[in-house]
Amino acid sequence: MRTGYLALARAAGALPLGDARTAAKIERARSLGLADGFVVDDIGALAQRVTERTNGAGVEIVLDLVGGEYLAASIAAAAPKGRIILIGTMGGRDASLPLGVILGKRLTLRGTMLRARPLEEKIIATRAFAAQVVPLLANGAVRPVVDRVFPLDQIGDAHRYLESNATFGKVVIEIA
Repeated sequence: MRTGYLALARAAGALPLGDARTAAKIERARSLGLADGFVVDDIGALAQRVTERTNGAGVEIVLDLVGGEYLAASIAAAAPKGRIILIGTMGGRDASLPLGVILGKRLTLRGTMLRARPLEEKIIATRAFAAQVVPLLANGAVRPVVDRVFPLDQIGDAHRYLESNATFGKVVIEIA
């Protein structure tokens, strides 16, 4: 679960539903605006839990930060005419897609990556961020969540901490 998305979703009027690997992360996310959440112990049960939490409706927008086998669960959890935004591939760069479900639900699946965009699109995205998100940061409606700050000479420790999956928020490297 990416903590920054919670505050942005709440600022947009959404009721975020999320998952994490530990109950402690779910509880911390609640303090940042998570409306409801659950621990993922089985990818196969992910869509079932979303269906239960939404009384069978599914979710209108899925931000899939993991990819791989999670993408099929995201598709199953989506509401009819839902939108799935694939943001990350930590779970793998390949996935088997249930095309019948995508067609039947009339889903929109979009991948996004700033790095791969042409300069003109990066400029547009930066301007949109400045117009839509910076004011939320300025008025305190959205705040960055920093888990830990490491000095540059402890960058190895910072990487190990990231790999531990114990993080909640950003890990910052301080360059003095």
